[in-house]
Amino acid sequence: MRLDKFAKKTSYLSFFVFGIKLKISFLAVAFFTLVLLLDTAGRFSFCILAVLVHELGHLAAMLLLKTPPKSVAYRLFEIVIEDPDRGSRTYRQNMLITLAGPCVNLITAVVCTVLFAVFKTEVFLIFCIINLGMACFNLLPVISLDGGQALAFTLEKFFSDATVNTIISILTVVILLPTAVFGILLLFNSPYNFSLLFISVYLLLVLVLQKQKVC
Repeated sequence: MRLDKFAKKTSYLSFFVFGIKLKISFLAVAFFTLVLLLDTAGRFSFCILAVLVHELGHLAAMLLLKTPPKSVAYRLFEIVIEDPDRGSRTYRQNMLITLAGPCVNLITAVVCTVLFAVFKTEVFLIFCIINLGMACFNLLPVISLDGGQALAFTLEKFFSDATVNTIISILTVVILLPTAVFGILLLFNSPYNFSLLFISVYLLLVLVLQKQKVC
């Protein structure tokens, strides 16, 4: 079954926030519910909160520019933003929206650092580290990440869409394959450190599925 046919059959939990339709697939809800149940330490909950902070940064920038998305759909392997104004915005506006997510994560990390210094509560330190990691990770020049989107916006000024997609895809493989190998080695040394391997495999699946979508 092709991915576009599968997407049409996907069931969503839908609701509106600031006039924007948000959709979360039931498969994604089931997956994250399972992970949260298995995450006895509660670290994954902080990761979900950091992702929420990140996405709110993007949405806030879009609302600030008065070009809100029509809808935002979260599937198991991708976040699909229906953004009819993307092509009509300027390069600076698109870059502002793209980099708003990591910037908000960095601001949150700084705030948490100050709160940790004042209250000496470990939860602030943990959330600071997670937001810092979220910002740095999303700035990688990898497909589906903000760094890859920002690089694509820049390359589109000089190259065709096909060339840009090829460059980003090559960078994605070059970055993620060594990361996945390192994740496997880390997993062998410590059976609990599987997050790096999971993220690498997850993003490689995103790359494969996005290639299938255009076939």
